[in-house]
Amino acid sequence: MQERENETNRLLEFIDRVKKRLNLNLFADMLIYGLIGGFAGWTAVNVFSLFVPVYNAEKYGAYLIIPCAIAAVVLFFLKRFGRREAALKADLTGLKERVTTAYENRGKDDTFSRIQRADALRTISRYDIKQNFPFRPGMKKIAVLLALVLAVVTTMLIPSSARAKAQTQHGVKVEAEKVKDKLEEKVKELKDTYHLTEEQMKELDELLEQAKKELKDALTEEDLTRAEERFAAKADQKLKKDLEENHANAGEAQKNVSLLEKQTDSEKQASLEAIKQQAENAGNMELKNAAEQAERELKDGQLSEEALQNLREAAQNGVQNAEQDLENAGIKPNNGTSSSSGNPVPSGTVEPSGTPAPTGDPADPSGAPSPTGDPSQGQQGQQGQGQQGQGQQGQGQQGQGQQGPGWNQGSDKGNEKDPSGKGERVFVPNQKSDETLHGKNGEGEESQTQTGQSFTWEGNYVDYGTVIGDYTRKAYEDLNDTDVPPSMQELIKDYFTEINK
Repeated sequence: MQERENETNRLLEFIDRVKKRLNLNLFADMLIYGLIGGFAGWTAVNVFSLFVPVYNAEKYGAYLIIPCAIAAVVLFFLKRFGRREAALKADLTGLKERVTTAYENRGKDDTFSRIQRADALRTISRYDIKQNFPFRPGMKKIAVLLALVLAVVTTMLIPSSARAKAQTQHGVKVEAEKVKDKLEEKVKELKDTYHLTEEQMKELDELLEQAKKELKDALTEEDLTRAEERFAAKADQKLKKDLEENHANAGEAQKNVSLLEKQTDSEKQASLEAIKQQAENAGNMELKNAAEQAERELKDGQLSEEALQNLREAAQNGVQNAEQDLENAGIKPNNGTSSSSGNPVPSGTVEPSGTPAPTGDPADPSGAPSPTGDPSQGQQGQQGQGQQGQGQQGQGQQGQGQQGPGWNQGSDKGNEKDPSGKGERVFVPNQKSDETLHGKNGEGEESQTQTGQSFTWEGNYVDYGTVIGDYTRKAYEDLNDTDVPPSMQELIKDYFTEINK
């Protein structure tokens, strides 16, 4: 029993040595085949890059060697030799099936098996494995591999316009990434610097995405420059438009806040709705929240002074922020809206209703409304008995200063006009200074009264509707430079609201 085991172990040791030699040759062959496939693919990629722009084609070609080598190793494990295949290979070298028979009968202990196993062991004891199974890869395979290595080196060194173009395009893509990062940083800076609304920031992001697409499609340095310039121009134009709109909306909101105290509850409700919308359009969430709080108070009863003060402060902060944004952007604010005056007249404001304050004719050359009187009066030729600075021009047309209690008591030769101005033509003068105009007082002696600088007039008659807006704005601007009491200012504003209807 012990002898049979020793004989079996000697037989298996021989077969394992043969198997190892066979597998070494098989592995070498598989690896060479894998390298041949990898270098063949590398050569093909290099040839392709001579005609089609492919950046770093030689690098991509080299990557082909790795999967080909891995495939060769996998194939080796699938085809490697076992003990039975090794015994068959040994018998093919002249052992005449001795090794195979002994291997198959290794567990048997009959007389025939013992005799056959002893014969096989004597034969393999004189067998030279290295001589019968030498480690010698095929020379043809090695020659093919060396030829492909030479082809790879040659095709890699051949210059071509396609390769030059690929280098240029790669440089453009690298620069495009830098420009993209620069534009993203610029957009972030704009969002952090200015008080923009969510919608405005979204539109800015859309401009950025459009610029990124242009950068991605750029093929030359000029394409990059044009894409960057287009974005800069669009962003600057959009920023200017947004900031001006925010400034206008902030002014409108401040105007409506200033009117709340004198309004009825229904008018306050309308004003608060307008304030909320204007605050949202101006990106002033503080004012929007204050307006919502004021709405809740108004529904529960009366608007408190605290709520009004919160609205005033929020509106003032909104205007200041909008003006600061314009200053940071180097944009000059419109004169129609100013945080210092507190009395802008932008479009969209909610004016209080009521009886308009009577003033002089809106076509009066001075452009300044009178604090008392009926708006249908105060035409050419009328004279006052209070403090009046009067001048005479042409045929009885007289300028008026501050009117006293004798207002509308002058000559009946003047033309009283309908304050609605429907279909009416009015005289639009050009101002000229004249400090020595003489007044005329009935039939008495001519006298001269110094009341400051007066004006003579030259101009044209035009439709009332074409100039009333200009006179309205001028009147509001003049209110900022006069000592008219606040209550009177509100009456004057009411008047202009009525004549603009």
